[in-house]
Amino acid sequence: MNIPVESQNTVKSNNFETSKMTIELAQINMVAQIVRDKIYTDKPLAPIREYGCNALDEHLKHNVGRMVEFTIGNNTFSVRDYGLGLSNDFVMKVYGMIGKTTKKEDATQTGGYGLGSKSGHAYGDQFTITSYYGGKKTVYIAMLEGEGVPVGV
Repeated sequence: MNIPVESQNTVKSNNFETSKMTIELAQINMVAQIVRDKIYTDKPLAPIREYGCNALDEHLKHNVGRMVEFTIGNNTFSVRDYGLGLSNDFVMKVYGMIGKTTKKEDATQTGGYGLGSKSGHAYGDQFTITSYYGGKKTVYIAMLEGEGVPVGV
């Protein structure tokens, strides 16, 4: 569930300089390492919980009467929901971007910070996304870029 955040107006006087906090692009590998290695205390459970919640959110959002399917075995884990699927545009512009989310304004869904879809990286350098969208099956591989982004223990 999302916690709504009320924005506050900034009061400025005497010509004080203001700026927005952001992320230095040159440090994006370090930020990716923090997101993947420091945010989850139980790394194997993180993708199960995050992808399970995302699948359930899709079922609830689209009133799907079918069960979410979980498969675990031989060092693999998968979640299959029967929502609308992920468009190529969504995968490229939202799913793979830290901080991008479609849940921010929906307090009925879990998350809303743009981190959960990346939880597979808490466990490894890459994971597979299979989407059934518009009658077409598409398989994506989500991989971390760059050197020096180690997997945590």
